[in-house]
Amino acid sequence: MSASTVSSFLKDHPESGRLLISALLTVCILLTGCIGESAFRVHVEIAGVEESRPCVMELHYADSGKVVATVPERRAFKESVVIPPGTNRYYITIECSGTPTAYKSATYELGTAEHVRNPVELGTVYMK
Repeated sequence: MSASTVSSFLKDHPESGRLLISALLTVCILLTGCIGESAFRVHVEIAGVEESRPCVMELHYADSGKVVATVPERRAFKESVVIPPGTNRYYITIECSGTPTAYKSATYELGTAEHVRNPVELGTVYMK
């Protein structure tokens, strides 16, 4: 189909042209949203705290300490976490209600496919 054929069709059917433009814009917006994020996987098991006590895992920028993502934590966590696009340095904290201590991980460079294929392994975290 040539450009002149499309142009002629759009002149004769202006409503179809608006529909086509709307569809193309929607696809672009959806692709931008998908491309505009990164992710990583993390494996961790929490021990030393009662099952009834809720825990939370937070991901922080290493430079500022700002919280990037908050994940309600289960006792065993093996999932993906969505993060802002690009490669950045992060650390993970875990806190459980009723425990005086919080866990803080080492710093990780995240945002590439490396930690999607090979999860961040935190092992067993003992909360006291």
